[in-house]
Amino acid sequence: MEQVMDDVEARKGIKLLLLVVLSALMAVALLPYAMAFPSLIVEDDGFFYAEIAKNIAALGASTFDGLHETSGYHLLWMGVMAAASWVLQWISVQPEFLLWGYLTLSLFVISAYSFLFFKTIEARLLVWVLSLMCSLLMEVNLLVLLLLPVYHTLLQRDAGKEGVPFWLYLAMAMVPLVRIDATVMLVVPVAYLFLTERSLALRCALALVAGVVIQLLAMKLIFGDVFSVSSTLKAADMEGSRVLSNLLYRGPDYTLRNLLAIGLLSLAFGLALLQRNWLGVAIVMSVAGFYAAHFIFNHQRHWYFLPVYLPAFYLVSRFWPDSGWWMRIYRPGALVSALTLGIGFGLGYQLSHIPARINSLAFIKQANVTLNDSDVVFQVDGSGWTGFFLDPDGAH
Repeated sequence: MEQVMDDVEARKGIKLLLLVVLSALMAVALLPYAMAFPSLIVEDDGFFYAEIAKNIAALGASTFDGLHETSGYHLLWMGVMAAASWVLQWISVQPEFLLWGYLTLSLFVISAYSFLFFKTIEARLLVWVLSLMCSLLMEVNLLVLLLLPVYHTLLQRDAGKEGVPFWLYLAMAMVPLVRIDATVMLVVPVAYLFLTERSLALRCALALVAGVVIQLLAMKLIFGDVFSVSSTLKAADMEGSRVLSNLLYRGPDYTLRNLLAIGLLSLAFGLALLQRNWLGVAIVMSVAGFYAAHFIFNHQRHWYFLPVYLPAFYLVSRFWPDSGWWMRIYRPGALVSALTLGIGFGLGYQLSHIPARINSLAFIKQANVTLNDSDVVFQVDGSGWTGFFLDPDGAH
């Protein structure tokens, strides 16, 4: 029996190592594309994370420009990236190498949740396309890696297939540390559990509350304020509903992304109802609450969609009927969706931004030649990317 357990652990270790190697190789392939701005796979905010993580590891200070402290990020993901930066900087401090390391980290997280929670090749391909559409180097990949095992374990428990491991409570406590507004994505399932299994619901609620308290205390102790500068600015910018703006007036990109989100949520909700899986319905409602809050009140960003797309698609794949014509269209449908989205959002985006990408590379090359350490650069669009690739001995 012990030999069998050892063999299982060895196979898990090999699979883990293989995912790391494949992620590193894929990062090499994506690096030339990610280095120019704009790129769909790494948004400007991702480069803000990269530069701040680099400075935390190198300087021991939470700063983007080397002059001012910043709290404009989510704590747990920044901690992970800063730890990666500390390791990478023992080898090289070149931005290209650091970017390769950050890409490897993001791609490994995607590899983990795509292989753990989606069974078919077509579904995994769609997961990869959806993930690459929503920016690497952002906290949402880690958020999905925490949410999916929580949803999966609760659904398995609801079906009487397994117990509740201790790590479930740790994962729930970490969700607010990744994005405090993502707490809502667990509220409705926990509320449902109070109707069916009160002791489990109480433990889950305490874990969630503990995560919120830890997040707020950590922010207060580190920065002197429970809210980050970015959340404060976003709250001040809330002026009525942004539904029409997000859906109609920000171009076809956001219109299609919102329609995709609404479609996946509707499909997941309908399938959960057909299966009479009320915990599944509760999960869809929580995910829809997160989506609706940003859709109605916030100026949406590409990465806000990932915690909506993947939990919804996970529920679709879980509740999809496994017989009849339903099953015959599932895999072709996932493949067609992946190819359509990949071509539309990938190739289409790339072709429409070639001049801007060429100009951005020329700009950063000229800036590194022209600017010196006494110069201060003020920039809006692309400032994260510019800050990351500026010579560290040059301008701020």
